Amino acid sequence: MNAASSFGQPSAVATVPVELARLFEASATVQATYARMEERERRGFIHYIELGPTPSARERRAAIVATSLVGLASVMRARS
Repeated sequence: MNAASSFGQPSAVATVPVELARLFEASATVQATYARMEERERRGFIHYIELGPTPSARERRAAIVATSLVGLASVMRARS
C-alpha cells in the first residue's frame, strides 16, 4: 500500500491487486463502478483484499469486493 502525506492525501495511485484485476476482466460493470469511485474508497477495497493472509483468502475478498461493486452499480443506476 502506498503511503499518505501528512495531510491525508495519497502520495500515489494505489495498485489494483491481481485478484481484483482478474475480476475486472470478467465484468465491465465491476471495472466501471470501481473507476467511478474516489481514490480513498478504492484504497479501502485494496487494503481489505491485501490483508488476506493467504492467496485463497485474497481471492475470496476480491470476490466480495466485486459483488459489492455490482450492487453499488445497480443502486447508482436506480438513482439516475
